[in-house]
Amino acid sequence: LKVQSMSLVNTAFQKSVRLEEFETAQQQALAATSSHLKEAWLPSLKSGIRSNLKDIGKGWFNLQEKDERVYAVSKLARLLNKVKLMMQDSVVYLAEDSLSAYASFIDARTAFDVDVRSVNEVRVVPLSDAYLGPHAEARPPPLFMLDVVVKDKDIVWRQQPSAFVDMVLSAFRRAVEAVLDIPQLEKFVMEGLFWSHTPMLVTVSKYEGVPPAKEAQIAAALARAQPPLDAYLATFDRYRPFVALELPASIASWDKRSEEGVPEHSVADIKAEVKRQYAAADDVENTVPAETDLGLFIVSASSVSQFIAEKHREFASGLLDLVAGRVRGTVTELHDAFNKIFGAVTRKPRNIEEVSELEDYMLKVPDELEALRTQIETAQKDHAVLEEFATALPDSDFRFMWAAIAWPKKIEERVGEVRAECDELRQTFQNAMMSDQDGFHKELDQLDKLVNSFGTRHTSLEKVREVALEVQRLQEQVKACEGKKAQFNSREAIFGRPITDYSHLAKISKNFEPYATLWLNASAWLAWHQEWLTCPFTRLDPERMRKDLEGAQKAIAKSVKHFQDTPHLGDVARTIRDQLADFMPHMPLVEALRNPGMRERHWEKINEVTGKKIEVDEHFTLTKMLGLELEEHEEAVVKECDVAGKEYQIEQTLDNMEAAWADVDLEIVSYRETGTYVMRGFDEIQQQLDDHIVMTQTMAFSPYKAAHAQRIEEWETKLKNMSDIFEEWIKVQRSWMYLEPIFSSDDIMRQLPAEGKRFEKVDVKWRRALGEAHDRPHAITFCAKRDLLDTFREGNVLLDQVQKGLSDYLETKRQGFSRFYFLSNDELLEILSQTKDPRAVQPHLPKCFENINIIEFKEDLEMVGMYSGEKEYIPFEYSDKKEPLYPTGNVEDWMTNVERTMKATIRHQVYAAAVDYKSRPRTEWVKQWPGQIILAGAGIYWSDETTAALRDGGLAGLTQYAKKYHDALMDLTALVRGELTKLQRMSLGALITLDVHARDVLDSMVEQKVSSEHDFKWISQLRYAIDDWDVQDSKTLVIQVDSQFDYGNEYLGNTMRLVVTPLTDRIYLTLTGALSMTLGGAPAGPAGTGKTETTKDLAKALAKQCVVFNCSDGLDYLAMAKFFKGVAASGAWACFDEFNRIQLEVLSVVAQQVLSIQQAQNEGKRQFMFSGTNLPIKPNCGVFITMNPGYAGRAELPDNLKALFRTCAMMVPSYAMISEISLYSYGFNDPRTCANKLVGCLRLASEQLSSQDHYDYGMRAVKSIIVAAGNLKRKEPQTEELLLTMRAIKDVNLPKFTTEDIPLFNGITQDLFPGLTLPEPDYGSLMTALQDACVAQNLEQVSSFVNKCIQLWETILVRHGLMLVGETFSGKTCVLNTLYSALSALKDDPSGAYMAAQLYTLNPKSVTMGQLYGQFDDISHEWSDGVLAVTYRTAATASTTERQWVMFDGPVDAVWIENMNTVLDDNKKLCLMSGEIIKMGPTQTMMFEVEDLSVASPATVSRVGIVYLQTVALGWEPLVNSWEAALPEYVRKHTPSALLKAVIGPCITAVRKQVREIVPTSFMMLTNNALQLLSGLL
Repeated sequence: LKVQSMSLVNTAFQKSVRLEEFETAQQQALAATSSHLKEAWLPSLKSGIRSNLKDIGKGWFNLQEKDERVYAVSKLARLLNKVKLMMQDSVVYLAEDSLSAYASFIDARTAFDVDVRSVNEVRVVPLSDAYLGPHAEARPPPLFMLDVVVKDKDIVWRQQPSAFVDMVLSAFRRAVEAVLDIPQLEKFVMEGLFWSHTPMLVTVSKYEGVPPAKEAQIAAALARAQPPLDAYLATFDRYRPFVALELPASIASWDKRSEEGVPEHSVADIKAEVKRQYAAADDVENTVPAETDLGLFIVSASSVSQFIAEKHREFASGLLDLVAGRVRGTVTELHDAFNKIFGAVTRKPRNIEEVSELEDYMLKVPDELEALRTQIETAQKDHAVLEEFATALPDSDFRFMWAAIAWPKKIEERVGEVRAECDELRQTFQNAMMSDQDGFHKELDQLDKLVNSFGTRHTSLEKVREVALEVQRLQEQVKACEGKKAQFNSREAIFGRPITDYSHLAKISKNFEPYATLWLNASAWLAWHQEWLTCPFTRLDPERMRKDLEGAQKAIAKSVKHFQDTPHLGDVARTIRDQLADFMPHMPLVEALRNPGMRERHWEKINEVTGKKIEVDEHFTLTKMLGLELEEHEEAVVKECDVAGKEYQIEQTLDNMEAAWADVDLEIVSYRETGTYVMRGFDEIQQQLDDHIVMTQTMAFSPYKAAHAQRIEEWETKLKNMSDIFEEWIKVQRSWMYLEPIFSSDDIMRQLPAEGKRFEKVDVKWRRALGEAHDRPHAITFCAKRDLLDTFREGNVLLDQVQKGLSDYLETKRQGFSRFYFLSNDELLEILSQTKDPRAVQPHLPKCFENINIIEFKEDLEMVGMYSGEKEYIPFEYSDKKEPLYPTGNVEDWMTNVERTMKATIRHQVYAAAVDYKSRPRTEWVKQWPGQIILAGAGIYWSDETTAALRDGGLAGLTQYAKKYHDALMDLTALVRGELTKLQRMSLGALITLDVHARDVLDSMVEQKVSSEHDFKWISQLRYAIDDWDVQDSKTLVIQVDSQFDYGNEYLGNTMRLVVTPLTDRIYLTLTGALSMTLGGAPAGPAGTGKTETTKDLAKALAKQCVVFNCSDGLDYLAMAKFFKGVAASGAWACFDEFNRIQLEVLSVVAQQVLSIQQAQNEGKRQFMFSGTNLPIKPNCGVFITMNPGYAGRAELPDNLKALFRTCAMMVPSYAMISEISLYSYGFNDPRTCANKLVGCLRLASEQLSSQDHYDYGMRAVKSIIVAAGNLKRKEPQTEELLLTMRAIKDVNLPKFTTEDIPLFNGITQDLFPGLTLPEPDYGSLMTALQDACVAQNLEQVSSFVNKCIQLWETILVRHGLMLVGETFSGKTCVLNTLYSALSALKDDPSGAYMAAQLYTLNPKSVTMGQLYGQFDDISHEWSDGVLAVTYRTAATASTTERQWVMFDGPVDAVWIENMNTVLDDNKKLCLMSGEIIKMGPTQTMMFEVEDLSVASPATVSRVGIVYLQTVALGWEPLVNSWEAALPEYVRKHTPSALLKAVIGPCITAVRKQVREIVPTSFMMLTNNALQLLSGLL
């Protein structure tokens, strides 16, 4: 009994315990019981039996029996067996009671419904009635204590909850194991018997009975406790970004400055942030409770709360340190400025100019002091911020501040003193000046006498040197006097005295000029002549000689004229003139013989021609040359010298070219992590090389080349060799850079051994060559290497072979899995290079399958299911599945298995859902199955039940079934208004859309009295049927008239479906008929009529993969062939959007490509030849084309191509019907009224409002309103539906209307929605952030401007493509930047409604189409991405924690924007000519900033949301206000804006009414230019 009353576990916990305490308690309980069982109980029983039977001796109870056979039949054996059984029962009771109590204990402690709503709002509701009602028991405290802590910049559990689970289950298992090894008593009593082992009591089993059941109960109970923990930890997500924040970097970001050194954040901004940080700290402490009850656990978050609060306060303290630093810096700058002023007014003037300068400066001092006082006030205000937050500062800062405050008064006092000193100095300097002027007058009189007597004192040419020196001395004296004259006049002006007339000095200078000209030129000529005659002939500079001679001749000619009547001086002038004239005839010979090209051969020729012997050396002078009398042979000499000059030019050109290459080094840079190099920056070298080759070839044809012929030939050979090397080098480099990352993959090397060896061979030589180029980068030297050209040529040959092998290899892979044709080469290579990691294929799955986004892998890489892009999950299960699906073998093989498994899974799901349809109510059935399966199953039963109603009951049966279907539809509508998951709501939305069409079909057939299942009205509908209900997973058929198709079983995910209108039915009928005749489909019609979407929706109806590709004029037949191969081999559909944009010559080839596919289908072939490839073909493939006829850039299809497609005209659909059904699917109660008003509003707007290029009232505009209305209905389900519709209409349309049209549109909405008034929306934190952003950017908070920011934000929410349209200065860029800044400020907003944005800006018209989107190389057909492709891919693959805005700032026209049609419509895919299709990211938005849309096609306009901005709405006043706000305070205090506002308006009116402008201007531009000019003047 004592054993049965004991326990193996401890369940007596009256308070919450930590894991270690719980473990210790369990160990102690188990140890005590186990010790009793093994150390007390067994000895006690042994002692009792032996003591009671010890005196019996031999017989039935012989304790000393040694014979096992005797013992086995004795009563003692039966007694001990009975004791064993009793012991076993006791232990079993002990174990089962303990384990049951333990399980009940854990179960009771987890029997709570825990609703975690927020970090401080957790509701714990007991599931047991014992804790409920008036007589409820007191609930025990949570069992476990668990801490939330900050670790490694994240918020985590101190101990993982799994540790508690392991501990609880471990205690249970230890308890079980403790009763498994209790020895039987028999061995210890019968000591005389031989025991080979110790027999154990048979108690409980770990594998059956109570233990496994109770363990499962405990595990289930513990599993219940896990979700609340996860949910509670998730409530800390809002704090995680701040916990991970790097404080030093974040604080430093608040101190960023512009290029002008102006801080980006004002002290007011920092103060607001400090308050926010302190408020956040208080909020954390008040919000995060110290302990939180989560049922089984009581969670302590005090350390997290303390950490976050302290970090917020540390952040605030750091920001305050920034403010203190700024104040300190400002005060330091103030002291520097004051010291500068004080030093300037304290400096002692040395002359009257410095006195005047000081007096002028003192006039400016008050303004400077006023500006500095303003800075002091600013510093005091900033200092007050520090005092407000009680920031501790050193005493030196306070002293420094007060010293700065005292400076102005000190300077003002000093200025007063200096003024008095200046008055005294002024009088002193004036007296000194008057004295100096008296001396100056005497100096002028003496100078006048010297000049007047100069002509009589100097008349002889013999003393020309002495006269020239005196002339120079007198000139210097005249110049000095002119300086004194200027200084005296300047000082007289300063003193306010009359200006003295010193015109006599000018007369003196004029009178002296002829003498100076004569004697200086005479002296110079005589000196030159002597030097030229005696110096070595080789030192003569003929250019300088001629220049000097001509200058002297002109000057002496003037002197001859001036002194012609003056004795002696006239003779001097004429003498010099004659000497110059005599020398001039020698100059041609001097110039010819001093030609720099003269060489020994030329002198020999001259000697030969003249018969003279001329030896040009250091002793050969001009005198000797003149003595040779070469003038007689002047013509022959000059001719030979000209030849020398021409040869010299060639020589110089060659020298210059060699010099140009002497310092040309190749730019050899490291390439990534390859360990080798590539050449960069080759364009300049190539340009120089081309220029020099042309120059060299020109010289080669020169008649003067003979002397340098060999050198020219060698140089030309060298340059051509370099050109050839560079040409081959660039080709090798381009190919090597493309192939290197491919063949760096071991997988690729393994799969392409031959190509890998070729590449390795090239790679080795490449690395060697580029290594040498890096070590010796000199271009000429490196290119002179032997065999370099051959090396590169061989490399090109091998790389061409490698690329061909690679292309063949990729083609093989594509043939192995045909959907690889829809991937670009780079994408396929990325997959193939990572075959060791099958998960690397995940990013490319959406391009291979319609909607498989992710495949679920187990740890052993078994593929067990698939997720759609909407996160819907379907396991890979079907009836005839024989083995698990593993990614074994080549990637194309297991991808083919994935495709096969996907189709088998969908086929199984459709069949299973159809079987399950009748087993439960329809409203329950729709919640149990994936979206695609629901649509297919509902279609099957609608088809079957309608056929049965017609077959069994005729018109009456159909009428009854139609009523039943109405009721079922109403049940779904009621269901969609309730609480549903996101996936269920999407499924029901699509189902209701199709069910409404089904209801309309039934009503129409009833109205037309259809009574037969063979009536055309019925058989023309798209119907579904199970082929054979008796066959498990039987295929599904899709039937329309006599066309029958197998349901494609492509996984489509959970997506919406198009509203099916009568037009849609006709298109379906046309396209299915075309498919049955193996023709393509060609929907054609205006923009926004649903051509592409209808084709895609038919593909969804048939569960087919539909690849949509936006065609451009750059597509070639090779790219089209790759698509057609994928379509034919995979059985998919291809829809080529804007097909008639392809060039006509390409369309002719496309016609043959499509024809070959259709012929193979008609002939029932399984394989056919296509573009030289033996290609498998599936009969259910299809090609569709959509066209906008008549638009710019569209071609007329060739007749042979038209014949291959069945055309169908897409006209304007029924907007009212589409709106009604769509609103129905969103849960509207009265969708018809709302739809009629919606369509009526747009119709009236199109009729009554002005006609603008950016206005669009088509289907896409309607859809935008429907989406907005649906979003509003989901947010505000209780609001009146007409009010929601009216608000959606205004939210979507008002941003695009002009100022003049907005009142008219408001009138239309008031007429259509009488009595309804929209409440003013509260934008809360967004409005505050926008206002702060305006202040930060010095923008006026004009209401129209802020409204445009909000309209842009609302347009972003409903459109993934939008345009900011408006003329210059309407604020387009400012609106975008303001919203960008506001969202950045709101990224941590508690509502979680805002994300910061990443902005990418590019000008599409600044580059070519190839540079924008990408292009193929004309020679190698190698693809290179364009700017847009790279930017778009970056944004599409970026993190979803930020919005990605791609902004095109430039004109929109039909040339480049049409390539983005599939980006801007619902496809959201960028189609590149390489075949790559890039899907837009979930947070990505395409933006365009344009002036107008005058040349954009309707197809573009209909695809985007429009935010229209006008300068009229903004006005010119904000420009003036912002301009004034940026002015210095000393200017701003005069309020210049008041004057400007008074004159700008009338000026603009005058310009508009009274002036004819040659170039049109806007009033904003005129205002801005005026302000810019005024800023320059200020």
